[in-house]
Amino acid sequence: MVSSSKGVIAMEMTIKSTSKILTINGVEARLWEGVSAHGTPVHALIARIGIAPGTAVDLSEFQQELQECAPPSPELENFPETLKLPPISA
Repeated sequence: MVSSSKGVIAMEMTIKSTSKILTINGVEARLWEGVSAHGTPVHALIARIGIAPGTAVDLSEFQQELQECAPPSPELENFPETLKLPPISA
């Protein structure tokens, strides 16, 4: 976990994209795999990703990086292709 200047503690994780694309509530999302800061295995379903406004980077390089994907790990080979998830409650 990471503390911010406002004293808020947030979860931190490292994820890598996979080649697996799913449909969640009618929206395509890529399956990402990784670990939390404490080593807990995690999966993330990401529908959109972008660069923060005002960031001085080569956008074409970022777009190329988004195309680089590894195959999913064997345990995710049978991950459902379509999911219907309930709304997230705060």
